[in-house]
Amino acid sequence: MVSLCFLKPSIYLSRRTFFTSRINYSPRSIFSDDSYRLRTFLNYTMSFGIFMIGFGYGTVPLYRLYCTKTGSGTNANFAKAKTEKIRSMKPVKDYELVVYFAADTYSKMAWKFKPLQKELTVVPGETALAFYSAENPTDKPIVGIATYSIVPFEASKYFNKIQCFCFEEQRLNPHEKVDLPVFFYIDPEITSDPRLKSLDMIILNYTFFEAKKSKLYVPGITTPEYADVETPTPTTDDSTNCRRFCSVMSSTLGSGTRYHRVSEIKECENQAKFVNQRINEIEAFFGDLCSELVNYTRRTAKLRNNGDEISRIILDYSLKEKISRTTSEALHKVSEYLATVEDYRHTEVDRIVGKVVNPLAAYGEEIKHVRVSS
Repeated sequence: MVSLCFLKPSIYLSRRTFFTSRINYSPRSIFSDDSYRLRTFLNYTMSFGIFMIGFGYGTVPLYRLYCTKTGSGTNANFAKAKTEKIRSMKPVKDYELVVYFAADTYSKMAWKFKPLQKELTVVPGETALAFYSAENPTDKPIVGIATYSIVPFEASKYFNKIQCFCFEEQRLNPHEKVDLPVFFYIDPEITSDPRLKSLDMIILNYTFFEAKKSKLYVPGITTPEYADVETPTPTTDDSTNCRRFCSVMSSTLGSGTRYHRVSEIKECENQAKFVNQRINEIEAFFGDLCSELVNYTRRTAKLRNNGDEISRIILDYSLKEKISRTTSEALHKVSEYLATVEDYRHTEVDRIVGKVVNPLAAYGEEIKHVRVSS
């Protein structure tokens, strides 16, 4: 008999191949392949999503680090461009706008919050200063955060704040009262916007919310709760950018420090500081002219005294010597001298008026729109 052992491997391989092919094309195998593909797709999708989220969060600190190292970005170039724009812009005198100021508080907020002026007449391209008053009438400290809105909405991109108190926590002690400044200007480009051709008024509204435990409350009907002063309010990107921009612009333009914490006795000093700043500018600009006024007064007084002295001497001489011709000539000379003094006085007055009063009046026209309530 012939052994068939050598055929067994071949038969085994053929059976294995046939068995494998049956498994690969069975419904269970197809379902397993689809599940594997689905899991693979989900894994790749989730990985890509996690990568994009991490990349988004990492871009902000990396960009800030880049701006800090290179001196570019919002911290330098943006503020520099804004500063140069403010200094170079020209007021549009024939386009007056009335800015109305409104104040509101969230129902949970126990503060008394109001504007110190109802309205302010401004022109595009000219800076203006306004004040709000906030008071804590309760017996506990309260921390508040303010947001703002501008009506109409189309005018908001032309309303630029140089110094403000929005997006920054304001902590008031019991029965404390503070004045909060808003230093702003309206971009002259507003005059070329066809949507705002008939615009004659803008409403600036600030709303204060109460902050507690690093949270900003959502409107609701609840009883007032006081701020946890030990836990600070979180620093958001909006508040950081707003504070940074206002700080850079305020220091660059020399608008002064933030008028924040004042006592009730000195609540009017905030307005006085701004007025004093304007007065100092006037005094510096017209200092030499004031000196000329003093010198002019001295010269005219001296001439007037000399004329009176000559008149007295000639009168005494005419009474003693009784010489009419000489007296007549002397009095004629005195009259000419006094006329010269009078002409000099009028000439000096006209010169001073043209050199001092008129520029002062023009400067007053420039700052008359800055109204500060006392």
